[in-house]
Amino acid sequence: VALGGERSWLRPFFYRGAHAEHRGFFRMFARRGDEEAQGLLPDTPSARQPAEQGGAPPLRAALRAAICRASFLAVGSVALAVGGSLYHVHSGADDANAGRMLLNGTSFTADDDYQRMLRTAEGVLKDRFAGVADKAERELRREAEKVMAEERAAKARGAHPHPRSRGPAPGADDIPTPPPGITRTTTQYGWCTCGKGTDSVMFWPKGDMGDSRTVQANSAMWVNWSKPVQTVRWICDGMYSVMETTVDLRQGQWLSVQLSPSAGDHRRIGFCDGRDTGLVKFNKWQSTDYPVSIPFTTGTGGYFCFKIPSLLHTTKGTLIAFTEGRKDNCSD
Repeated sequence: VALGGERSWLRPFFYRGAHAEHRGFFRMFARRGDEEAQGLLPDTPSARQPAEQGGAPPLRAALRAAICRASFLAVGSVALAVGGSLYHVHSGADDANAGRMLLNGTSFTADDDYQRMLRTAEGVLKDRFAGVADKAERELRREAEKVMAEERAAKARGAHPHPRSRGPAPGADDIPTPPPGITRTTTQYGWCTCGKGTDSVMFWPKGDMGDSRTVQANSAMWVNWSKPVQTVRWICDGMYSVMETTVDLRQGQWLSVQLSPSAGDHRRIGFCDGRDTGLVKFNKWQSTDYPVSIPFTTGTGGYFCFKIPSLLHTTKGTLIAFTEGRKDNCSD
């Protein structure tokens, strides 16, 4: 992702090998790549799914993919700027060795060429990143207008806003934490209308509103309706219109629904004019033939995310994950 992410092959060269005056710029990209963005494009499967409750929010999938493509083009431009040749970066024990390259098979550390390459990379990346951000903002504004058009139509028909409500008590098969022995298969997202969904969302199988459930903000619920469910209808607090999401559940299959009043990156690029707006996440699960437990869920319990800095594999074959619960953001 641009110059961010621990696995990026660009980071050892551009960051470790960069001169001091350039490091701030590249550190900005690294930090932006590592931050946990809130989801920005509704009703699309996640392209990346973390190990816990899961599903990268939509912008994180769409925007990161676009940035990665832009980064590839940027690297190509840099290669042309230094002669159109392939270069290989040697990662050494110190910053001096980290900046050494092979160009046309010849090792060199010429400061002028090095500085020129960094300036070219910086200019290209800035242009590419600005273009990706502009495209994402246009798509978000179109999505906001689409959602708000449905809301205005429902209001014109005389619909009443959905009240804030604690909702009915969960049924026997509804739990606030993941049941054992399941693994996530798909993730879908849906936005509440702008400025709504900061308190709760009610959802039910299409055609059976009497079997509804309500999830509060910053929490999740696992539901097993014990019957096939093709489509789930849902409405956030304050909304006039009812939304639909296709889940295609088999009988006995678990569905988790989570509500996150998103106030992250979407605010900075103008989605819903920066108002807090609920993001609903639908995860579908299936049974596994191996023991598994999911102790934490991102966005619940007051935590922004959980990271897994280390894994332990015991001699008996058990895999233990040591997690860090982080608040405010996921940045390192």
